[in-house]
Parts: sequence; structure tokens; C-alpha cells
Amino acid sequence: MSEQDALKIHEAHERAELTHADKTLAPVSLAMAILAVALGAFSMLGHRAHNGVLLAHTRANFWKAELVGNKTREHADAVFLGMLDVLAAANTAQAVALKEKIKIEMKRYQNQEGQDTAEGRRLEVESQRAQSKANRFDLGELFCELALVLSSITLLTRDRRFWFAGILAGVVAVLVALTTVLVT
Repeated sequence: MSEQDALKIHEAHERAELTHADKTLAPVSLAMAILAVALGAFSMLGHRAHNGVLLAHTRANFWKAELVGNKTREHADAVFLGMLDVLAAANTAQAVALKEKIKIEMKRYQNQEGQDTAEGRRLEVESQRAQSKANRFDLGELFCELALVLSSITLLTRDRRFWFAGILAGVVAVLVALTTVLVT
């Protein structure tokens, strides 16, 4: 180990002793530890909320794809009915039965369209709520990070005003994160 490395280690020990001797900074350190835990929790909840957003978007997209598929089948049935009239010069019993079957299927698609639209809107609203919830966790995480930075400045400057500002930012972080309950 070089002399310079030994000097750095010695300086680190001296700083640790000074910090240990200054008991007025113990509440700041405790607050920082609590803020770090809160930051981890907000970060995890934010990630889970963003996963919920992706899941809701995926569900809505699958639902839209199903709607498009139904409309495509309905259109194909309508074209097929028109072709039957042209191609089947003799209206045989089979052609009439096939026409009736296709008409029933087309009515089913038309009746289902209203239900599908309502379900699609519900999925869109679910997606928007999940996004709003994720945004609130992100904002809470931001305020928690601000609180940690302000508390760290307290350790450097020994000015407790930064600590109080950090506590205030931490309270705002918790309040913002708690508003996710209002969103759901």
C-alpha cells in the first residue's frame, strides 16, 4: 500500500470519528436512512405501476385487434353474400341456407360491436388510471431523492435548514405517493 493510500484511509477514519463525535447529526443520518428505504419502496411501486400500464395497454391493443378482426370478417361475409347472388343463378336450398347462416353471423358481429366498444373504452380508462398511478409514484420518488440530497447537504454544511427542507420534501414525497390510493 502506498503512502498516499494510507493517508486517504487515515483521513477517512478521522472524518468518521468526527462524525461519530458530533451527535447533533445523528437525527439527520437516521432521517436519511428512512428516506433511503422510502425511496426504494417508491421506486419498486413505481416499477410495478409502470408494468401495470404496459399490461393495460397490451390488453387494450389485443381488444382493438379483435375488433378489427370482427369487422374484417363482417366485411368478408357481406362480400361473400354479394358474390353468392351473382354466382348462384339458381337459388338452391343450399345457397338460401348459406345466405341465412351468413346473415345471422353478420347480425351477431353487429350486436357484439356495441359491447366490444364499451369494453375497449373500459380498457382505455384502466390504462389511463394505471399511467396516472405510475406518474404519482415517479413524482414521489423524485421528491424523496430531493429530500436525500438536501439531507446530505446538511451533513456537509452542518446547516440544519437543509435538513428541515429535506424533511419537508420527504413529507411531500409520502403525500404524493399516498395520492395513488385516490387514483385507483
